[in-house]
Amino acid sequence: MKNVLQKGISPLVSIVIILVIAVVAVGGIFTWQYFKIPKGETDLNLKTTKLATIPEEALTLYGIGLDITFSPNGKKAAYILYENEKWFVVLNEEKYGPYDGVCFNTRPTFSPDSKSFAYTAKEGNNYFIVLNGKKGESYDTIYDLAFSPDSKNFAYTAKREDGKVVAVLGEKEEKPYDAILNISFSPDSKNFAYTAKKQGKFFVVINGEESGPYDDICRFGETQRVLFSPDSRNSAYCVQKNGKYFVVLNGEEGKPYDIIWGLTFSSDSKNFFYGATEGARSFVVFNGKERDENIESFAFSPDSKNFAYTTKMGNKEVVVLNGEKEETYYDDIWYLTFSPDSKNFAYIVREGWGKDSVILNGEKGKIYSDISNLTFSPDSNNLAYTVLAEFKEFVVLNGKEGKSYNYIQTPLIFSLDSKFLCYGVLDINELWWVVEEVEK
Repeated sequence: MKNVLQKGISPLVSIVIILVIAVVAVGGIFTWQYFKIPKGETDLNLKTTKLATIPEEALTLYGIGLDITFSPNGKKAAYILYENEKWFVVLNEEKYGPYDGVCFNTRPTFSPDSKSFAYTAKEGNNYFIVLNGKKGESYDTIYDLAFSPDSKNFAYTAKREDGKVVAVLGEKEEKPYDAILNISFSPDSKNFAYTAKKQGKFFVVINGEESGPYDDICRFGETQRVLFSPDSRNSAYCVQKNGKYFVVLNGEEGKPYDIIWGLTFSSDSKNFFYGATEGARSFVVFNGKERDENIESFAFSPDSKNFAYTTKMGNKEVVVLNGEKEETYYDDIWYLTFSPDSKNFAYIVREGWGKDSVILNGEKGKIYSDISNLTFSPDSNNLAYTVLAEFKEFVVLNGKEGKSYNYIQTPLIFSLDSKFLCYGVLDINELWWVVEEVEK
């Protein structure tokens, strides 16, 4: 793979960089964020393995792909089974239950290190967590299961019999509220945060300390939750007062606007930016300063020396990389992605409905109907992505198409030495961990 990003950002360009947001639709918050082998981990399954067989009637009951989950190391797979008017959680070929019900809004969840497994089940009118086979306290409802990135902490949100809602961290209930939303951990796992509602007002709670009250919270994708910087030293969130939205960065309130979206820290945690609208004017707020630019999405490279964003002209979009606008406009552009060494840059473009392709270092790939999940290998020399076509999915690795499956769980995972690409699939009614050898 030819590296192209050698120059980086000039001092002048770095002054005027602007941002914004990449709003990416993902199925589960923690599935996307933590489904990867922790740094230095060597436990990744590097052998194609059949993990389970799902009864065919189960697939027709609740749909292909729903609540199927693979452990990050590829050694376990779980799914929900309805059998003889009872519900079960199946881990590989071992059934847990029977239960009177399960929570479909909290799919079975593995910890990032794959050593812990949790799910929500129902007996009678009560729901409870089962963590590593141990049954937790009973509640009216449970949602938002989350492991910390280091796998040492587990949290969830639960509604008690008295109607109050609590965040449960470990086995300890935090302060009760009327509602709790969007629990999250910082990248270093040392901070725990969520938004809460009490007597019609909203509060933000970080490590048990309340901020507020506010009239509302922002409701644009990930802007709803507390955002921590990559080094975990900074926190930011968006709230509303008196009909205006504003950002609270490390406890300090910013300027109010009509709309705010896309809170983002740079990879080195030194820069913070977001998109805002005031009247008919849309712009970016970069380190507290407004920058006028019609920006749709934005990405920093891992070393924070390269940046890219998309901008519109009429109904078309174009990429601007390190201040230089590329030549071709497209109907849509998304998934701006830099390689780990920051020397390669890829993104997905759409030229009409069902005509997606990947642009890698300026070169356009084959057209497919639906592309997602761009993934570089750790050595930055390989690129993989998934394609959906005719109700089947397959992986494209370095331009070569793989076998089609009924369902592929993402993200795709490369081994640390970049010699193998791994992912979980549903093949008719069998759950497999697929391992592809990367061709040299």
